[in-house]
Amino acid sequence: MTSVPGRQRHRRRHGSRDTERGATLTVDDLAAMPSEELLRAGGWNPLCARLLRVETFGEEALVLVDTNGDGKEIEVEFWRRAASWDCLGSAGLGSGGYSGSRGGLLWTVGRAQGRASVRVAHGAAVSDLPVDENGYWVLAEDREPDDEYPVVVG
Repeated sequence: MTSVPGRQRHRRRHGSRDTERGATLTVDDLAAMPSEELLRAGGWNPLCARLLRVETFGEEALVLVDTNGDGKEIEVEFWRRAASWDCLGSAGLGSGGYSGSRGGLLWTVGRAQGRASVRVAHGAAVSDLPVDENGYWVLAEDREPDDEYPVVVG
């Protein structure tokens, strides 16, 4: 396996990630892109991986990918648009959730299978967030990097 400076090549169980990370997409609406194309652009094999959710926030986006199609390994990808959309990296969701930040965007992603919504506190605000058909919810906001991450309160 060769490596390209600044990029990582990842292989997962069942060979789900089969290209190099760092793809560039010249589309206006990342969420409207066909799931197979978006999976390939993120370096996933659409025969193994499944696109769960795309959330765009202006020039930034979070993409949730079930890497093996079995619901056990979920990645949260961070995309940013300048002239085009670029996948800047990803992290495993884990069993409870994942919070992170890039630039001025703070986010929390979680799973609440079987629930219609979750209540999340972020700063002085509390929000009721819908849970999608795959059991995931997302909260993202423009915040300072040293702000507290949102937490589930109900």
